[in-house]
Amino acid sequence: TASLNFTQAVTDYNTTRNSFPAVITASLFGFKEEPFFQADPDARQAPTVGDANTLRRQQAPAANN
Repeated sequence: TASLNFTQAVTDYNTTRNSFPAVITASLFGFKEEPFFQADPDARQAPTVGDANTLRRQQAPAANN
């Protein structure tokens, strides 16, 4: 998933940034360590979904007789 790819990219970047001699270059040019992704606590809550059959009946057009 995208979050796993991001986490791997941040890990690779931070590891490379903190290794010698890259750490010297990173310090000279202001490259900082990147933080890992932190989702908002509200984003972890799954949305509430109603009964699918009820939703279909409400959205179905009336039959023309």
